[in-house]
Amino acid sequence: MGGISWVSGRMAVFSFYCVSGYLIFRVLDKVYLRGWMHIIFFYTNRLLRLAPLYFVISILTYYLLWTRGGTGYVIDNGDPPYNFIAEANRVLSIDFAYLFVSEITFGWKMLVQPVPTLSFHPILIPQGWSIGVELCFYIFAPLMVFLCRRSLIYLAPFVFASAVIFFSGVVAASSDIGFMDNYVYKNFLASGFMFLLGGAMYFISKKIAWRFSAKWLIIFLATYIGYVWYGSDAVLLGYREPAVPVFWLNLLLTIPATLLVVFSEIKSNFWRRIDTAIGNLSYGIYLNHLLLYFNEKVFEFSGIYRFFGRLNTWVFGMSAIILSFILAILLYWLIELRVEKVRLLLKR
Repeated sequence: MGGISWVSGRMAVFSFYCVSGYLIFRVLDKVYLRGWMHIIFFYTNRLLRLAPLYFVISILTYYLLWTRGGTGYVIDNGDPPYNFIAEANRVLSIDFAYLFVSEITFGWKMLVQPVPTLSFHPILIPQGWSIGVELCFYIFAPLMVFLCRRSLIYLAPFVFASAVIFFSGVVAASSDIGFMDNYVYKNFLASGFMFLLGGAMYFISKKIAWRFSAKWLIIFLATYIGYVWYGSDAVLLGYREPAVPVFWLNLLLTIPATLLVVFSEIKSNFWRRIDTAIGNLSYGIYLNHLLLYFNEKVFEFSGIYRFFGRLNTWVFGMSAIILSFILAILLYWLIELRVEKVRLLLKR
């Protein structure tokens, strides 16, 4: 979509898992792992970070569906990511009270899904499945940090078990990209090793003082972003269409990429502020981007179709990203900034 490689969003999610593991292990180790009450503060902090904006975006999505139905979504070139009209009708038929509860897939049926699976399917925000995966990680994170304080070796069995499930899923998927997407990529049990590797990076970084300079980090990130957005579907193995080898190889490529990021040091206060600002907006961008991409009402109002063309063009993709940033800034100022003051109190 928007001229961006099909695998780029998936790589971004796995990169986030790894970075999230690093950051969550760090904040638990430095702030919260001091007693049961502080662990309760940790979970309260996470709830305040995730729930308010999720609720607002869900309400906005429901309102747009209710007022416009399936016609409120763009169906371009006869090949939509999924049938938005049918999806809109399904959502509107569900009791409002249940719209904020995610459907959950949990099980292991050898003949149907030959890998153990725990995945989530939010009704109003489809990409919110990764929040369910993240919440599962939060449940186990305090125990993992406690074990890592004793020795990193205690983390190894958990990383190994999750990696085995990941590669078992890759083998089972064979050439079935849908299986790879649903039972490996979106499966907490298969992707959990990325969180744990990020956490391991934190404890390793405590013992190793050496860091990459900001200059090399900027050069690397510029190259990596260009690869992820526009080359990742073809550079590895020469595929252009969605394919399982491209899928899992690019997902694993996020590990060394994240390693370089967490072992880099930014000394400039200016770039630190930029980094903090982007971090503050990232959750809002993640929640609103699908709504902005597909809601025709937004694009009719903004005139994007008239000036920038339709889906699957580079300029359209960039303009949608800019709109996503603008909405994220607005929601951060209206909602998240207010909640942030309460979250800071919980860290004291």
